[in-house]
Amino acid sequence: CNLSTDLTPSELITQQLPWEILPPGENPWPKIHEVIIKSKFPRKAQVLRDEIFQSRIDLLESFNPNFKATGKNGYSGYVIFGYQTKNLFVLESLFQNNATYIFRENWEYLSQLTKAQILSNQLHDQRIIHTPQWKNELAARLR
Repeated sequence: CNLSTDLTPSELITQQLPWEILPPGENPWPKIHEVIIKSKFPRKAQVLRDEIFQSRIDLLESFNPNFKATGKNGYSGYVIFGYQTKNLFVLESLFQNNATYIFRENWEYLSQLTKAQILSNQLHDQRIIHTPQWKNELAARLR
């Protein structure tokens, strides 16, 4: 990534990367998980999902990332929030019932792998599942 190392939070850069962030691959979880999740969140809950997503993005932006990047599919997947001064790179999903992945190094390479590859090889620094405790866990990590 061609980013200046002296960026200040007010110079937030949004860039589009030439790869898909956490591309689809082998599903690391049983299919029954999808059925359970879909039954918990009916389509009519779209407004609530949008509000939840916006509050997650607001929290990530409140910690003043140096940059924000999307993959080749734009905002239809994961977004990367780079906190270079903390050496933390947070990959946040636009979709509910996913997880937030945090990397310390090699985020460019790791963000091109599938979730199954990352999880099976324990390549992430931290994985925070979207639960009611998500905000507290993430905030504690970014402080």
